[in-house]
Amino acid sequence: MFIRSHRLYSQLVSDALEEFSYNADLAGLSYNFTNQSTGVYLALSGYNDKISILAQHVLDKAKNLVVNPERLEVYKEQVRMCQSLPPGSQVVTEPQGLAKLLPRKSLLPI
Repeated sequence: MFIRSHRLYSQLVSDALEEFSYNADLAGLSYNFTNQSTGVYLALSGYNDKISILAQHVLDKAKNLVVNPERLEVYKEQVRMCQSLPPGSQVVTEPQGLAKLLPRKSLLPI
């Protein structure tokens, strides 16, 4: 039950941050907000002088999430579908799923 809740929550937060994520990527910043068996996981990367801005925005969105009811139904259906798969199956979901399939950018040390 908790894993489903974590997954649903992380998907909704990522969905709410989709437009911001595009702009952050253009500025050389990125984040990964995913579910883990123990809760949600946030990883940040980019330029040191802008990481605090990224962290503040992502955490603020996570804390004050306004859920779009239509998107909630889409993600709930995805969670239901994943539960019906055999153990060990992997499912690629948006928006983070495609990022895992693409090669990582090389970041030069600052």
